[in-house]
Amino acid sequence: MDLADCQAARADREGAYVAFDGDSAGHGGQGGCDFNAVRKTAPDRWALIGRCFDLEGRKTSRAVTLARKGKFEIDYDGRRYKRCEK
Repeated sequence: MDLADCQAARADREGAYVAFDGDSAGHGGQGGCDFNAVRKTAPDRWALIGRCFDLEGRKTSRAVTLARKGKFEIDYDGRRYKRCEK
């Protein structure tokens, strides 16, 4: 997706996106996670383990699955996402 399509998709889905930055992932304005362990479980699948937080500041330990579904698609924690350019 190009930048304009990504911005439109973010607006349409009201925050249903995930952004990766190093060992952290932000969840569309609804909080995020800091991962301290990444383990490859299959050729295109990883287990991410870390602490996640919400808008109220509550933190929980979580294990999240990340799977590459194609060149521009991933499955993150059971939800399908398309890759956007920065």
